[in-house]
Amino acid sequence: MKKLTLLIVLALIIQAYVSSQPCLPQGITFNTQAMIDNFQINHPNCTEIEGIVLIYGDDITNLNGLNVLTSIGAGLTIGNYLSGTPNLTSLTGLDNITSIGGILSIGYNNTLTSLTGLDNLTSIGGNLEIRNNAALTILTGLDNVTSIGGELEIENNSALTILTGLDNVTYIGGGLYINNSALTSLTGLANVTSIGGYLGIYENDALTSLTGIDNINSIWGTLSIGYNATLTSLTGLDNVTAIGGNLHINYNATLTSLTGLNNINATSIDNLYIWHNISLSTCEVESICDYLASPNGGISIQDNAPGCNNPSEVANACGFNLPCLPEGITFSTQTEIDNFQFNYPNCTEIEGDVEINGDYITNLYGLNVLTTFMGDVVIRENEALTSLTGLQGVTSIGGVLEIENNSALTSLIGLDNVTSIGGNLWIRENDALTSLTGLDNVTSIGGVLFISENPALTSLTGLDNVTSIGGNLWIRENAVLTSLTGLDNLITIWGNLFIEDTEALTSLTGLDNVTSVGNLLIWNNASLISLAGLESITFIEADIAIGNSYYGGNPSLTSLTGLDNLTSIGGDFYIERNAALTNLTGLDNLTSIGGGFCIYNNAALTSLTGLDSIDAGSIDDLYICDNNSLSTCEVQSVCDYLASPNGGISIHDNDSGCNSQAEVEAACEAGWVPNINFESEFSIYPNPAKKEIFISSKNGAIIKEVNIYNQIGHKVLYEKIITNTIDVSMLQQGMYIIELVLNESKIREKLTIR
Repeated sequence: MKKLTLLIVLALIIQAYVSSQPCLPQGITFNTQAMIDNFQINHPNCTEIEGIVLIYGDDITNLNGLNVLTSIGAGLTIGNYLSGTPNLTSLTGLDNITSIGGILSIGYNNTLTSLTGLDNLTSIGGNLEIRNNAALTILTGLDNVTSIGGELEIENNSALTILTGLDNVTYIGGGLYINNSALTSLTGLANVTSIGGYLGIYENDALTSLTGIDNINSIWGTLSIGYNATLTSLTGLDNVTAIGGNLHINYNATLTSLTGLNNINATSIDNLYIWHNISLSTCEVESICDYLASPNGGISIQDNAPGCNNPSEVANACGFNLPCLPEGITFSTQTEIDNFQFNYPNCTEIEGDVEINGDYITNLYGLNVLTTFMGDVVIRENEALTSLTGLQGVTSIGGVLEIENNSALTSLIGLDNVTSIGGNLWIRENDALTSLTGLDNVTSIGGVLFISENPALTSLTGLDNVTSIGGNLWIRENAVLTSLTGLDNLITIWGNLFIEDTEALTSLTGLDNVTSVGNLLIWNNASLISLAGLESITFIEADIAIGNSYYGGNPSLTSLTGLDNLTSIGGDFYIERNAALTNLTGLDNLTSIGGGFCIYNNAALTSLTGLDSIDAGSIDDLYICDNNSLSTCEVQSVCDYLASPNGGISIHDNDSGCNSQAEVEAACEAGWVPNINFESEFSIYPNPAKKEIFISSKNGAIIKEVNIYNQIGHKVLYEKIITNTIDVSMLQQGMYIIELVLNESKIREKLTIR
């Protein structure tokens, strides 16, 4: 009896293992109903999918065939912006799924009315994205979800009126973004106490209050509330005590008061923006008053109702006065600077914009009482100004700092105590400026950093503490700048990175800690030999251009080493007019491109080796033109694209072997893969040949036979080799593949007949 019991238990264990096991680590895409219906036949015993699951297609009406699934490891996407599931009305069929390790994205499903079918789901490891589901009215079906590891984004669901269904969510690891035109209530988020990223409540036209998020006490990113046409109150945020970014209250037409923000610790607010709330007259809540009294960054309060129409009005309502000169001031003579403290007694914080522009201004000593510029500061066309001494009391600049065309200015000493610049920093056409010393305490730049046409600038030392740039980083036409050292602590560029026309720059060392950028554009840098310094960049959001067909290439650049860790590009990839570039090594880890790929006019480039890992399905168009030495194009990604193109193809005016689409296709079909060093094993000469070739082994290997294939893969010559001489006089001129058959392997090489 004991043996029988043991056998039964063992059988049950084996059955459970067989009927429940991980599968499909590479993921799966369902784009027809038949694929869903046949899932259990095609993948028996598959209950836990390890990879990403994609579901989209016009004829998908139900998910019943997936009812054996219990978990999805990498992520689940149902519908996307290219092709939703317009006939899917229910998620029934997913009823047994309890966890999703990555993202859950539900979008562009026009007839989906609820999320019933996900009722047993308890955790989501990545983002939860619910967007553009036109018939979705409620989130019922997510009732058992307790944690979301990434962001929660609920947007553009035009029929959604309430968030019921999220009632058991207690943890959101990323941001929370809500944008739904019919939403009337935030009920459903009552158990959320903390948000791991930003909170954005935007364009909810029917939302009148924020009741429903009453238990949130901390937001670890920016708090943005904007374009909510009927929102009258911020009640619901009363328990928030800290945020980790900016505070934006913008374009809420019926909002009358900021009551609800009272308990936010002002020191947790980075920058304050209150704009275009035409009914808003009561802004003097404690958090706002405390921030105005001791700001951490920029302040912009404008175009609201009287009482909250500018920072001074709010400060007066708080019970104190703010800085002076809200209309700004222009200094055009030395006398105006010298008399500033007499003309504006007790003025230490200028609210408006400041311009210093005068041929005879020699010093700024009269401004030494100033501590804050809340607007823009423009220091321009001061021919006699050699120093910025006099501004050493200034600690913050709320807007743009522009230092331009000051021909005698040799340094930026005088700005030593500035820690933040809220807008752009422009340093341009200062003929005598040799370094940026004086900006040493600046840690963040809110907008663009533009350094251009400073002919004596040899170093970026002075920017050593900058960690973040809110816009583009643009470095151009600084003739003697040899390195980017000084940017070593820069981590984040929220815009694009432009390096152009910088003649003496030899490498990009100094950008070593930057991890991602928008566009990466590097062209016309005459001495640049390496991209070293970009090793930390793994992702480029938009385009990358190494050289430019119009503006010029990088004539000394010999390799792309420095891009070794780049894995994906969101847009087009251009490699153009780099005359010394011989190979594409450095791109070996690149796996996807979100646009076209253009390799143009790189005179020394001989091979596309380095592009092997790119998924051909991610390439929109392929252009390989005017590369005079390029003969090896048959890398895996190019071969795969030519076999199944997604867009245009243009291959011409390269060297033989890559001079046309047909030549590359022939090389691909012949299966030549340069993974054996042919030249180290064998010698074939002459090559190019006319009448005969000689083959010799350098290591004593025995050649059993020789085959020669033409450009379309047909065998045109066969020799059972006895001697080392082969007659090729009968072959037409052109490119061929010669194959040597050894005892245990075959190797191939290109052969040119002339």
